[in-house]
Amino acid sequence: MTVQTDALRELVAIMNERQAIDVTRFFTPDFRVDDPGAGVTKVGYDGAREMIESILGLAPDVRLEILDMVQSGERVAVRWSVTIEGGPGPAMLAIYWFVGSRIARDWGISARAPWPET
Repeated sequence: MTVQTDALRELVAIMNERQAIDVTRFFTPDFRVDDPGAGVTKVGYDGAREMIESILGLAPDVRLEILDMVQSGERVAVRWSVTIEGGPGPAMLAIYWFVGSRIARDWGISARAPWPET
């Protein structure tokens, strides 16, 4: 494990526990998220907060799980599993670019359907 993969695991654990998230700890001040499928771009700490709130706002019991994580240099790719109301939610795939241990860029895509069983 690396500081980047550890940071992602810690962030998802905090999100799943619905604890307050200090975005300055996990994201850079100039953080940027792009989701071309949704036509969404969010920037800075406010963008990080909006991104987290939009994920947690999918349902009161939404949970995230890291299925696969691959790192190359300062970039980490994650295949996410989302559970909503006890069942599978949208499939998500994201590539994160880190500066040190904080996320500077999130290139993410979500699908309307869940990942097939593997």
